[in-house]
Amino acid sequence: MDVPDISQYSNKQFRRLGDRIRANPGAIADDDLLMLQSLRLSYKQPLGVIYNSIEKSARRVDKESICTYRVKRIESIISKLLRFPEMQVNRAEDIAGCRCIMSSTEKVYELFNKLMRNQDKLPYTIKGVIHDYIAEPKESGYRSIHINAVLKDGDNRRVEIQFLKVEFQPHGKFRDLVIPRADSAFSWHSLTPYSGKM
Repeated sequence: MDVPDISQYSNKQFRRLGDRIRANPGAIADDDLLMLQSLRLSYKQPLGVIYNSIEKSARRVDKESICTYRVKRIESIISKLLRFPEMQVNRAEDIAGCRCIMSSTEKVYELFNKLMRNQDKLPYTIKGVIHDYIAEPKESGYRSIHINAVLKDGDNRRVEIQFLKVEFQPHGKFRDLVIPRADSAFSWHSLTPYSGKM
């Protein structure tokens, strides 16, 4: 089944999509699932550009770094819609994400500070609130820095970037992540495609 291009949908249609899913999450129509998949696929270009850039930056700072990327699964998007009743799905800030796992906390901050200083040289801009969960850890003990990035070419889709020390890699998070080979760049085909009704 062909997935429609996201340009076919308006903000109003995405608001209505969220309303329909919240009203009946156990019986989501195929057309609504295709709409969610269209949203996921729309992150191909921004995620690819941001991942390739952040992976190169991380390697320059720490040769032991591991960078991963993922797009939220449809089930995860639905779950978030149910948890946040005011959220409009196409404006969520973590549909797509990258994670940089560094060998030490010092390397985490070195990479983060380097990116903040050199934004004029990057293909993306850091937007919104910066969450430093290393300075102020979550109750669970999770420690990371979270930022949101958007491309400078006018694409306003936000990609979440997380920086953390290897020992703080949480189990169960980024379950649909992709860990590329050390010599490989972003590869969209490795992300799980939509294959029909859940």
